[in-house]
Amino acid sequence: MPRHAPPPLLGPVAALASLLAAGCPTAPLQDVEVVANPRSELSCFVRWTTESAASSTVRFGPDGEAAWQRHGPAGVTDHEVLVIGMRPDTEYTLWAVSAETDGAEVVSD
Repeated sequence: MPRHAPPPLLGPVAALASLLAAGCPTAPLQDVEVVANPRSELSCFVRWTTESAASSTVRFGPDGEAAWQRHGPAGVTDHEVLVIGMRPDTEYTLWAVSAETDGAEVVSD
């Protein structure tokens, strides 16, 4: 879990707001962004890059809680995770998460 609660995002449509990456010495997350899914207003894509190969996970939930998670490919530097299961008119917080092979985890703010 992140050390600081990230600002909440209001519903899937407002998820277009960029997430800021945490500065961390272990494969910092870069260029973190949330992009609307043109096929569904109740889902979005979260994209980011890392300097070294790592896993791709997005934790998300209402009220600043990481209630659910979705996984993308592992061992990549360009990450994209499709987040589904959001409800309309609900405020969500999303965290991009990457872990290297040694298990060291980096979480976006």
